Amino acid sequence: MKKYLLILGLLAVTNVFAQNKNTVYNYDYNYANKMSRLWIDFDIIAEYDFLEHKVFHKDFTLKDGYIFKNTNDSLVEIGFYNTEQFIANREVYEMKYPAAGRIAIRKKGDKTWIRVNTKKTTVSFIESAEDIPEMVQFWAITTALQREFFHRERRLYQKATSTNITVNTETSL
Repeated sequence: MKKYLLILGLLAVTNVFAQNKNTVYNYDYNYANKMSRLWIDFDIIAEYDFLEHKVFHKDFTLKDGYIFKNTNDSLVEIGFYNTEQFIANREVYEMKYPAAGRIAIRKKGDKTWIRVNTKKTTVSFIESAEDIPEMVQFWAITTALQREFFHRERRLYQKATSTNITVNTETSL
């Protein structure tokens, strides 16, 4: 019996130390202007424009398929991206869009995919994303958020169109 308790205790301790230490980003979504903010500990890290699929980060901007670095109040192009690849600093990263499941990224040539987990008000990576640059992480995060916001907008539209409003237009004398 003591052996089993010891093994169970070791497994519990191992699980605590082996937990993923990825950053968890909080986000909100404004239905009126279709903008979202991502923050950590009440410090806004980035803004995301859902309609134009643009990321405005404090250090970089992802816009129109190009990666810009913010230097001296100007934008300097440092790479480009599309829906499948992200190329910056001579490194290539790939994204996987499963029909059902989570969006995942990896450095080209790596075997393991790093999945993005979105919840009601948070987004994070399931596996460790320490080796992935922050701009690549935001590429994946905003793509996952785009999918989430699309479903929210669709549900809102369906709810609005399913409501029947009738107006009585009869006149009485």
